[in-house]
Amino acid sequence: MALSFVEYTTSGAGPYPITFHAPRAADLVVTLDGDPLLITTDWTVDSGNLNLTLVVPDVGGALKIARVTSLFDADLPVSFTDGAAITKPNLDDAVHDLNHKIQELDDALDEVTGDQGPPGDDGSPGLVWRGPWDSLTSYDAPDVVEYLGSSWVALGPSLNSPPDANPSDWDLVAQKGDDGADGQDGQDGVGDEQMVFMGL
Repeated sequence: MALSFVEYTTSGAGPYPITFHAPRAADLVVTLDGDPLLITTDWTVDSGNLNLTLVVPDVGGALKIARVTSLFDADLPVSFTDGAAITKPNLDDAVHDLNHKIQELDDALDEVTGDQGPPGDDGSPGLVWRGPWDSLTSYDAPDVVEYLGSSWVALGPSLNSPPDANPSDWDLVAQKGDDGADGQDGQDGVGDEQMVFMGL
């Protein structure tokens, strides 16, 4: 549900309830069939900004009433200046304005991204690791085995079919790398000498 706008199909002059918090009529943007309407010329609101009435009645049009909160200092009901005292009502008004702007941005994002569609179909199963290849084990796609240091994926059912010799049953996933060079021999350790007393 939108927190910063409401839409109606017009059925005359109204009134049309404003279902969101709108402390200032100047923050309201009203459109009819996408065309902007002007306050007092085309529409009016009651004293609490709770209901909107069209000056010229309309039937069957798409009416949208939205709140667009400005965060520019000149448009805010409260201006904070250096060295001035900050009161609780001033802070409350500023927090309301920020909250309104967050709601409006969230509603705008929903309109851009649209509704979430139905979930997609399940994808194909991932690879199944079966460990070292065994001649007595039956394999089928998408089983993966280790054979002679390399990884192989089964392409279909097989039994006693060594992966490296049966390309119709197996496909190479990762090949074993070359053995590294031998490391250098370590230095001989130097132990502490111990004296053993053998007795007299």
